[in-house]
Amino acid sequence: MKALVLATLLLTVGGVAHAQPNGVDALRGQVRDQIKKARLAKFMSVLQLDPGAAQKLAAILERFDHKLHPLHQKQQELTGRLRAELAATQPAAAQLTALLDELMVTREALRGVENDRIREFRQVLTPVQQARLVLEKGRIQRELKKEVREALALEPDEE
Repeated sequence: MKALVLATLLLTVGGVAHAQPNGVDALRGQVRDQIKKARLAKFMSVLQLDPGAAQKLAAILERFDHKLHPLHQKQQELTGRLRAELAATQPAAAQLTALLDELMVTREALRGVENDRIREFRQVLTPVQQARLVLEKGRIQRELKKEVREALALEPDEE
């Protein structure tokens, strides 16, 4: 599976970059699509999903990806601003407090959307599949993240 994801990502990078003058956004979209397909394949394998359940799970993942993506972007932007403020010679306490408050609200929103997604997963998955998802989801996400970083020759994440 890892080789398939890596090969697909590398082929996608070359094809999109040459085919479109402004290929960066298209490249991101295609890489994101390949990651979603790899994620679904891993979930199908780990959860031993039949085709009907896999289709329902894919629909849930897609719907909630659209809700989570802007929240993740906002969280990333706020974290960057927080780092920049801390790097200042004299970090402003009021600015730090405002950023931390906004970050907390964003994280609460993320948790709410995640909880809604879990509720929908539970309508589709058996209790055994739900338990496997709870235990394996983090590992699957870490594996995918590592594969993408390796494929794009990025430094390992600091966690």
